Amino acid sequence: MKASVGLGVPVALYLAMILVPLVLALERLMFVTGMNPIQAILHLDEHPFGMDAVVFTFIQAILSATLTLMLGLPIAWWLGRYEWKRVGIIRAALTLPFVTPTVVAAMGFLALIKEGGLLDSIGIDLRNETGVIGSFSSMIGIEHAGHIIALLLAHAWFNLALVIRFVEPKISTLPPRYEDAFRMLPVGHSRLKCLTQFWWPMLRTSILSAFVFTFIFSFTSFALVRWLAPDMWTLEALMAVEGGAAGIPGYRVDVSVLVLGGATLQGLVLLSALALAGRWQQKQSNEIELVSENFARKYIGKPTTVPRIGVFVATVYALTPLFLMILSSVRIRNRTSESYRWSLDAWDYAFKGDLTYASIPEALANSLVYASGCLVVSC
Repeated sequence: MKASVGLGVPVALYLAMILVPLVLALERLMFVTGMNPIQAILHLDEHPFGMDAVVFTFIQAILSATLTLMLGLPIAWWLGRYEWKRVGIIRAALTLPFVTPTVVAAMGFLALIKEGGLLDSIGIDLRNETGVIGSFSSMIGIEHAGHIIALLLAHAWFNLALVIRFVEPKISTLPPRYEDAFRMLPVGHSRLKCLTQFWWPMLRTSILSAFVFTFIFSFTSFALVRWLAPDMWTLEALMAVEGGAAGIPGYRVDVSVLVLGGATLQGLVLLSALALAGRWQQKQSNEIELVSENFARKYIGKPTTVPRIGVFVATVYALTPLFLMILSSVRIRNRTSESYRWSLDAWDYAFKGDLTYASIPEALANSLVYASGCLVVSC
């Protein structure tokens, strides 16, 4: 009995840390707005940008998840299908964007799309939307199409690792004899039938789970939206910018309605998506047996030319924004002219800090202290 009580204490504390702030926030917002969370969702249009933010949030999240799958599935297929040298290094390079802070990711993409940047130099101006991008934007009748394209590419870059991590292990550990047995059937001679009747049932759960999680991260995007599409609003970005006025009785009630309704809508969407993905994952765990990935890869053999080129391009895509960001940190614009010079002044300033900004050593020490504290609490 005592053991059961002891085990229940951490669970109770964990739930309290999650639920108490949430309940207090809901209580405050409901008091200020005079609405319950569901009513607040129905009144999101009272904020000037409320409904636009809702629509854009869903559209960009769906498009981002779709684009990520389009780019990530071939990479996951090639990585899981063939025997690669230094596959761990390739995985690490492709996973690096996902663990990159979103502000750093935004700076990397700004370096990529800025005026005079790499894409602009080849005629693709996503920032100022001139040339081909401007013509494309006028043709489809969508304002700031270049900003939207940049945002979708950044979300795909950031979430590419999710598709690879969900799908590639399933491909690499699938017993080769399953495919051999299917190919012996009459329908197995058709590549299309093999894709639709063998691989899709095998990979469906992993692919849909990757789509759901990519949708979630794109749905809650903030920094990438604010930096790459500054004229667009997602719910997360709008609540972050406007939220400072929420919860104050008699002041900007529309903002409190926005935060209450937007947060409730976000919570419902995220909980539904996570529940769906969790159910799929649980179902997948009992579907088929697995084999060693080394065994499956050796059975197929070395990659051919197309997979090599595809994985190389994906690796370049994953590392280029980070490389350009580092390059930009040592390329300083002169104050009196439009010219640039190479210098380590920015790094020197960052390491020294000032009265406004913490130095890199101080910030790193703070991060380690808080991370260690969180680790202790979570354990």
